[in-house]
Parts: sequence; structure tokens; C-alpha cells
Amino acid sequence: MTTSDETPDSFTSAWSKANFPPDNRAFVERFTNEIGISSYEFVDASYRYIRATRRDKTGELRIY
Repeated sequence: MTTSDETPDSFTSAWSKANFPPDNRAFVERFTNEIGISSYEFVDASYRYIRATRRDKTGELRIY
């Protein structure tokens, strides 16, 4: 989880940290660019995911 002293991950960094397979990477990156994601954060929970924060702050997108 990001603390105030840390900077958010880039899409590439978060995808790499999550160790997701490369198959859908290009699609997911295009999709998140289209919907307006401002930051990414890898979350190492029981189900690892990427927390993507929307520019308009209307909620987060969780990428599993």
C-alpha cells in the first residue's frame, strides 16, 4: 500500500510487481488510458491486484 512518502507506481511497474502474464497487458493499458486513470498501485493482498485511481476520483478500478 502506498504511504504519503511513496510515489504511485506506473502502469508498467504495477503490472510487473503483480507478476501478471503479459497476454492482456496491452489491452488493459489501453482501457485504463481511455477511462482516465491517474495513478496505479500494486496491492499485495490475499488476491494480488492493481489499484487504479480515476482522475475524477469517482472510485477505483481493481485489476486482478
